[in-house]
Amino acid sequence: MSYYNYSWKEIRTWSNRYQSYGVLTSQGGTYEHPRTKHITTVGARCMVHDSVYLGDYVVLGDNVLIYRGCAIGFRVQVRSNSMIGKFTTVGAYSWIGHNVCIGEDCVIEEGCTIGSHVTINGSCRILKGTTIPDYTVVPAFTTWGEGDQR
Repeated sequence: MSYYNYSWKEIRTWSNRYQSYGVLTSQGGTYEHPRTKHITTVGARCMVHDSVYLGDYVVLGDNVLIYRGCAIGFRVQVRSNSMIGKFTTVGAYSWIGHNVCIGEDCVIEEGCTIGSHVTINGSCRILKGTTIPDYTVVPAFTTWGEGDQR
């Protein structure tokens, strides 16, 4: 017997010429992925592509959109109304604020804090432990922060 509120399921799927999406339940809840057994808390109306890797204890707020090919690390929090573009990696213990837009092919290393209303354009790298303040725009193809340079 499972102690989770809901099981992992795709309520509705659709596809077009370029990509397909798996949609988690619109009511939200706690999910256990059938293959990986990772536990994830998902808010209402989230859309997560079925190729996305979600680490253990990830928390997604309401209306979060995560495109295909993304990897979301251990204990990451993504607050409501945020979007993560294709093939983006978010490191463990990171926190992403409300209304954040992260472009394609970005790397956010572990322990980063992204403030609310931040836009990170495509192919950016946010170094380990970096904090980006609210209402910041990170230009495309940049490296941000003074993270651990080992």
